[in-house]
Amino acid sequence: GISCDNEYGGVTGIDLRDNNLAGHFPVYTRTHSLEGDPEYDPDAANPLYYVYDGENNWQYTKYGLANLYDLKTLNLADNKLTGTIEYLPLYNLASLTRFDISGNQLSGEVDALVTPSLTHAYFNNNRFTSMHRFEKYKGSFQTLRYCDISNNAIQTDVTDKSNNVIHSHVTDFFPLSIEQFFASNNQFYGILPESFNNLPKLRQFNMSSNALYGSLPKWFNNLPQLRQFDMSSNSLSGELPDFAGSISSLQELDMSNQKNGFSGPSGSILTLTSGLTGSIPDNLWGFQYLRIMNLAGNKLAGTIPPAIVTMASLNILNLTDNELEGIIPPSIGNMVLLKVLDLSDNLLRSTIPFELGNGKLKLLDLSNNKLSGTIPSQLVQLQGASILLKDNRFDSETAPLSLCLEREVKEFDLAFHPIFCQIERNALVEFYDSAKGAKWTDRTKWLDEDTSYCVWKGVTCNVDGRVTKLHLANNGLSGRLSERIRNFNFIEELDLSDNDIEGSIPAEIDSLSYLTYLRLSSNAFTGSIPEDIDLLSKLTYLGLNDNAFNGSIPEDIWTSQSLKIMNLAGNKLSGTIPPTIG
Repeated sequence: GISCDNEYGGVTGIDLRDNNLAGHFPVYTRTHSLEGDPEYDPDAANPLYYVYDGENNWQYTKYGLANLYDLKTLNLADNKLTGTIEYLPLYNLASLTRFDISGNQLSGEVDALVTPSLTHAYFNNNRFTSMHRFEKYKGSFQTLRYCDISNNAIQTDVTDKSNNVIHSHVTDFFPLSIEQFFASNNQFYGILPESFNNLPKLRQFNMSSNALYGSLPKWFNNLPQLRQFDMSSNSLSGELPDFAGSISSLQELDMSNQKNGFSGPSGSILTLTSGLTGSIPDNLWGFQYLRIMNLAGNKLAGTIPPAIVTMASLNILNLTDNELEGIIPPSIGNMVLLKVLDLSDNLLRSTIPFELGNGKLKLLDLSNNKLSGTIPSQLVQLQGASILLKDNRFDSETAPLSLCLEREVKEFDLAFHPIFCQIERNALVEFYDSAKGAKWTDRTKWLDEDTSYCVWKGVTCNVDGRVTKLHLANNGLSGRLSERIRNFNFIEELDLSDNDIEGSIPAEIDSLSYLTYLRLSSNAFTGSIPEDIDLLSKLTYLGLNDNAFNGSIPEDIWTSQSLKIMNLAGNKLSGTIPPTIG
């Protein structure tokens, strides 16, 4: 973990990441003991290193990291260091450019300009509670390129802080050299200073999950290198800035979740009107290189223009929980790189464009809008996608069959809806598959996407659309009889005779309380006759002849009050017929 200069032997690098280090940050450490010296205190907070000056006088100096003057990189990340850091002595390390103490349990204050030549500072994932201001006179104010202070408990008013940093003006709140700045998951509050708009080298900026409020600068006209801008989960208000100055570079924009209150400096809840308002700026729809746009959880209004199709690089578009109106532009279906489209919880109207099925979406969430019309069957082309459409105003009461079955898509939130995806239709599909429907002699209209199952070959329904008859005799059925027949709660007649169905009769058949006619003769059924078949209290005809049933005839069937005709001939049944049958 130690690197040295080959010529002079000075320590140039320390890398002890994830090495189970504990204790305080070693600005100074004891390296030499002189117990005989009366002034030596081995228990002192900063033990001393004594040297002899040649004139009978003991001189002493503190010794530790602060004396490694050739040190260029220091990595103590992911250990168990605790306590605060004494920064002033570390400023003597003029060669140190990379300082990483992330992933410890350090507390107190952060000083991101800890050395005069620092370029990369990692203070993230600790327990720091405050931050030292960026002081302009320090050398690293001109060299710091990367700063990560995220995931701490830093509580600072950025509005006041900006006034403290530069006494004459606030244009240099952030170091002008900064390229990447991460401060998410802290307790920063106040208004983002105007100086943010004067960072020509800035590429990534993340102050998400803090308590910033107020409006952002109106123009972002001096951020030519900006690639990522994340201010999500704050309490910002006002309109979106004009990003025209960053139009050629911005790739990720996240301004989501601004509608929540936030904790003030003492933990009190401050009540402010928050949430971005107004419409989305026209030029924002023209960002050709934008990959992620997340404006969810605001109060944005207006419409989504057809010009959105010019955002050719867009992968994720999340506009959920706003007040957007109008239609969904069909041109979105031509955005071949778009994987996530979340427009839920808005006021969108009209129909779902069938063109959306032409894309490559993996998540389509249009739930909780005012959409009407029918659910287009083309959405099933979004293989492996999650499709969420609940809480709209669709005219049709039936969703496309393939969506309900969830065979091509990963998830369809109406798959178990009793109206859009009727249980009986799904049960018929299971019956079809189990009985090898693809080989049937006549399967007219079976599995048609938008056709009512009541007109499928052999199916008869009542006025409420419930299956009452299933007649598929002599139609080339094979395979097995599906257990899903239990879902035909209103069926009265079931005739599957003269086919080649194998296996046993599912025990679930005893739940068909309306069944009056059951004919399964001339198949290849095996096993015993279900013991509870007598529970079919309205059954008048039972035809199980010419199969391969075995065992005895259920005793209770002989006492049925409704049964008029029973044909069990041509099986392998045994036992006796009760004398009372006559």
